[in-house]
Amino acid sequence: MNNFSFKTLSLLLLPLSTALYANAQAAEVELVGNLDASVVVSKVKGKTSVVELASGFRHGSSIGLIGREDLGGGNEVGFFLDQGFSLMDGAVTDGDDNSTSAFSREAMLYVSGDWGKLGLGRFGTLSSGTGSFTMLSGWVFGTTYTTAAWSEFGRTIPQYRLDNAAAYVSPEFSGFNFSLVYSNGTVSDTRRWSQNNHYYGAAVKYQKGRVLSSLVLETADRRSPGEVGRLSRMYEVNYGLEVGFGSVTGMFAYQYNAQVRGVKDHIVGLSIRAAAAGGGILFGVRGLIGKDDGAASNEPSDRRAWSVNAAYEYPLSKRTTLWAYGAFSDGSKQLSSKYSVGQVVNYNGAQAAAGMTHKF
Repeated sequence: MNNFSFKTLSLLLLPLSTALYANAQAAEVELVGNLDASVVVSKVKGKTSVVELASGFRHGSSIGLIGREDLGGGNEVGFFLDQGFSLMDGAVTDGDDNSTSAFSREAMLYVSGDWGKLGLGRFGTLSSGTGSFTMLSGWVFGTTYTTAAWSEFGRTIPQYRLDNAAAYVSPEFSGFNFSLVYSNGTVSDTRRWSQNNHYYGAAVKYQKGRVLSSLVLETADRRSPGEVGRLSRMYEVNYGLEVGFGSVTGMFAYQYNAQVRGVKDHIVGLSIRAAAAGGGILFGVRGLIGKDDGAASNEPSDRRAWSVNAAYEYPLSKRTTLWAYGAFSDGSKQLSSKYSVGQVVNYNGAQAAAGMTHKF
């Protein structure tokens, strides 16, 4: 045993390490990640201020694996496994069940070629602003900066990420491509098909020169176990337009969301991105007008809200960004701070944050 030296161990492990390296090179496996940390101060109208050390305020913190294999003839097989977590305590984030989720942000296997791309697994919806198949456009903050996120000012479809899902993206045709996404069961697909919760999405995107535009149509159902039929069916339409003018990009976004016997909202957003002082300024205003057909008798059914959001991003390096953010929002009618639905900073309050994002 004394003759077993470090040199001997190295000679034994050399073939194994060489084989692993060669296999990794052939499979083109890449480790990627995003680390986002910040200090956030929030003040909801009528409540005391809250100071937090936050993870994922601007972009969700995550670590993932991307793999690709060239099949020849322009065809490829690949995967993306992405796990969300909190920098502050290591807890799993972005999953439906934090105690059991693995690859909570995305777990997707795909095949692609000149005919398009077909993916299976867990990934974001077409308007989620995250994942491999999102088609959202027209709002400078997308679904970043938490309270400025387009998905946090309305929306009736509760799923941002889909389980048991299939997606198809077409190749580009004169600047256009389209996508189709289906979930066989957003919670599970172990019951009869008619009793599962399904998601259906279709989108078309146009991108050419300085113009980017997209239209996303989505619907989902929420069925109760043992019941058949359309229960609480939800619909959502998102349209976005972005036009570049040199160092400034102007954006317009519109959303209509509706739930049978429930909330129906119209949301409009105007925003810009502009180069300034070596970084970028993000600014956006948005307004909401809606009605809740299922409002309680002691609450108003009309919904009103508006918000102003601004951020500055400075690229410290190719992979690291320093940023600062501020927002103010105000709601009335059902979204007033007098009612529980309005007692969040998204609708009534002010917020400031500063942090750093590092990508690898």
